[in-house]
Amino acid sequence: MSNIYQIDQAILDLVDRNTGEIIDMDAYDLLAVERDRKIRNTIAYWQSLDAELIGVTEKRKQLQAREKSIERKMDRVLSYIEYGTGGQAYKCAEGEVVYTPSKAVLISDEPAFIEWAEREDFSEYLNYKAPTVSKDAIKNALDRGVEVPYASIEHRNNCKIKKYREES
Repeated sequence: MSNIYQIDQAILDLVDRNTGEIIDMDAYDLLAVERDRKIRNTIAYWQSLDAELIGVTEKRKQLQAREKSIERKMDRVLSYIEYGTGGQAYKCAEGEVVYTPSKAVLISDEPAFIEWAEREDFSEYLNYKAPTVSKDAIKNALDRGVEVPYASIEHRNNCKIKKYREES
């Protein structure tokens, strides 16, 4: 048998439709053992994937930390180059340093600026984040019996796998 669905179908095929009795008990026992083995192997596969995911997650954290470290190093080296060139263009076999003019907006007191922009109706100077739904607050309200339009509780049966063996 190649998958659990086929095994389940084969087990159903062993049941007499009229009486509900199992026609071939030996075949049923073999299929039940095969079904149990298939489930155990699938759980082991899931645990293997879980371990791989943990490894990938840890590796990603390490790479992100390394990325930040390299970015900080590059900033320090760029400051060193800026100091060395004194703000003047520089050209050599390894590369070219150029300086381009730019503008940056500086806000000395952000809370005061926001208050001023709202008071004087300069909302185009502000960015507003779109509101998001607080599902925890809605769940608590629904659990208390409060009617919340467009919201309901969906009861689910979540499958979880408990690990009995920890690999080292």
